[in-house]
Amino acid sequence: MSDRGMLVTRVGPLAGLLDAVLPDPALTALIEAAGAPALEIEGTPAARPLVVAALATRTPVLVVTATGRGSDELTAALTDLLGP
Repeated sequence: MSDRGMLVTRVGPLAGLLDAVLPDPALTALIEAAGAPALEIEGTPAARPLVVAALATRTPVLVVTATGRGSDELTAALTDLLGP
C-alpha cells in the first residue's frame, strides 16, 4: 500500500485487527480529518492504539503520553498493530 510516496507495511501480529477496523465510518472520518489545524480526539484508553495506528497508516503521528509506562505500553500495542 502506498500513500504520499511512503510504503506502508503492516506486519505486526495484530495487523489483521487494524485491517478489520479501518473501514469503520467513524475511523475513516477521523483519518480524513488528519492534518486539520485543530483536531481533538476523545475516547476510551483502549481505543488509543487503534486510532493512532489508523492515523499512522496515512501520515506521521506524534503521540505524547503522560508517563514513561504509558509510552512503553502504547509502543508495544502499536508494534503489534503495525510491526516494528
